[in-house]
Amino acid sequence: MMGVDHFLIYDDSSNDRPREILGHYIDAGLLTHIIWPNTTHPQWSQVPDDADRTDKVRGTWFNQSLRDCLEGDWMHRKQPCQLSAFTDAILRAKERGSRWLAVLDIDEYIFPRRGSGFENLVDLLKENHDETDHLIIQGVKFGTEGHVEYPARRKPGDELHALLTESYTMRAQLNGTLTSEFRVALIRIR
Repeated sequence: MMGVDHFLIYDDSSNDRPREILGHYIDAGLLTHIIWPNTTHPQWSQVPDDADRTDKVRGTWFNQSLRDCLEGDWMHRKQPCQLSAFTDAILRAKERGSRWLAVLDIDEYIFPRRGSGFENLVDLLKENHDETDHLIIQGVKFGTEGHVEYPARRKPGDELHALLTESYTMRAQLNGTLTSEFRVALIRIR
């Protein structure tokens, strides 16, 4: 709906039936589901001897991040796992010929504000950020909207749940104050 043509989902041992939930989108070619960390990474598991200096540095850094993620020796294993997944996502986006890559957690999403004049993210990027290398978008956190279970289906019998933007429309409050503060990165792929 926002003009995105492909999604990469990095799955770090989830147990909520991701293949079952995402199967429709995988089969339609809209989504690539990647188990992460991945011990058989195809791209930089070995940096070629004839690679230029920049690629050698990137490859070495990626390999070290992935190794740290797999070994789990870090106090906060999440950091090297995320960094290696981000690098993998950039490489995959570049291979696909993507122009932009948005880095989001599964519970974060982007939509244009009412009155912005834009229907989707792609139009906004083309018109206002054609030569921009990256953007950081400040986000706001939304509350549970009173949902104890998943929101209702869009229509009775529909296999998909209602959209997040349809089900979660009120910002979260902490001690009576509206919360905000999370960041989403959009990276231009060259």
